[in-house]
Amino acid sequence: MTPRGGPEIAGDRLARRRLEEWVRYAQIVHAQEEALESGDVARFEVLAGERKALQDTLDVSGEDPAEPGADPEEGAMSGEDVAEMLRVALASDRRIEARLRELRDGAAREIRDARRNDRAVEKYAAPATDADPPGRIHVDFTL
Repeated sequence: MTPRGGPEIAGDRLARRRLEEWVRYAQIVHAQEEALESGDVARFEVLAGERKALQDTLDVSGEDPAEPGADPEEGAMSGEDVAEMLRVALASDRRIEARLRELRDGAAREIRDARRNDRAVEKYAAPATDADPPGRIHVDFTL
């Protein structure tokens, strides 16, 4: 029975389940952001797997998961509460994407710098020639 005394229909159960899934999705996104900010890459990856699995079960058509006329259980979150959680999750998701871009760009800069330094070292310390005794290298002090 619904809180208003009417019979519970399958749509009500589906709507409640969908709301619970969206709430869980928002929680996962928030936890992913926390893991990323704390540098816990392993936790971030585990959560990414959970998020992907949940995304596969959710209706991503953009429709409101609550059916018209569905009565939420007493004490349950309303569709508007869930919508607000999803707005917060979307903001978290955007911050995650921005942070991942920053990390990717920083890593790319560090790789470029390391390669540049490798080339400088190669120029500085040329391989020994046949005329040099073993274990010696030519050092070019001009850069």
